[in-house]
Amino acid sequence: MENEIIDKIPYQAAFQEILHSSLKYLETSLKAEMSQTIVEIKSQASALETWVSEKCLLSEMCSKVQTAVPQEITSIKDDLTQNLDSGIHLLFSKERERQHRDLYIVANGVSTTQ
Repeated sequence: MENEIIDKIPYQAAFQEILHSSLKYLETSLKAEMSQTIVEIKSQASALETWVSEKCLLSEMCSKVQTAVPQEITSIKDDLTQNLDSGIHLLFSKERERQHRDLYIVANGVSTTQ
């Protein structure tokens, strides 16, 4: 029995060496895969951070536009109303002057064919 144990020792040493080598290879392979996975995750996280940042900026811009547009529309309406009122007032004023001239000509008997 003692001889059997002694006979197995070289085989066990060889087996341990193979096992150790296999484990080292497996460790190296896993580290390489994990390293690549970590790089990909960091890249995706960076892209996600950029997307979130852009989304926040767009949201902020949208909010500003939603606030500014009604004010701008009100301002444009006020300007248009004021311009229309001025234009209408000018047209009425010119028409009144024309009618006044016509009445003056008729009242004074001035010929309009001169």
